[in-house]
Amino acid sequence: MKKYIQYFVIVAVSFLTACGNSTNDSDNETSTSNETEEEWEEWEECNNCNGRGYFTQECSTCKGVGRLYNRYSKTTTKSCQSCGGFGIVSCTSCGNYGYHRCSQCNSTGSVQCPSCNGSGRHTYNLGGEIILKECSMCDGEGYTDCKYCNGKGRITCEKCWGEGHINCSTCNGTGGPDITYSEEQDQGECPSCNGTGKVRIECDECDGEGKIKV
Repeated sequence: MKKYIQYFVIVAVSFLTACGNSTNDSDNETSTSNETEEEWEEWEECNNCNGRGYFTQECSTCKGVGRLYNRYSKTTTKSCQSCGGFGIVSCTSCGNYGYHRCSQCNSTGSVQCPSCNGSGRHTYNLGGEIILKECSMCDGEGYTDCKYCNGKGRITCEKCWGEGHINCSTCNGTGGPDITYSEEQDQGECPSCNGTGKVRIECDECDGEGKIKV
């Protein structure tokens, strides 16, 4: 009985060993087959991206500069050289006074009464009797207000209308031209392109590999 058992054990071991060798041979054949297929696969350079696998284009965030800047405008006024930035100049007609001396009354504001010729009264002869009567036009003063200056002794300048100055003709009273200029503040490296100014886009033809299978 022992002999049969030993014989059965030997047969079983031999069978299992043979099965194991068969499995290993199958795996070896599969591995060899895959290597052969890979060896026979051919690759060629992607013509779409010239083998790079990607394209580069200007970064739209920083416009290819690589840095971000905050740009803003400022307006300043440059002083007019003719008026020093005041916008007005002295009136040349009245010499900055705003009025003219009245030539009719010699700036006194009054003139001889034309009715009584400066006497202040009128003389009447009634039946040989001389009667003196106060001039009603000048109230006996003998003079009246000058009608040209209304008794002021001066006439308002018609060029500056009594101001004594006029708008500067160079800057039209603005004091100078407005000058607008732009300034920019550096905000640092562009985060979209990491300061390169370019962004990378993978090639769709080769999925970024740079080569395609034939």
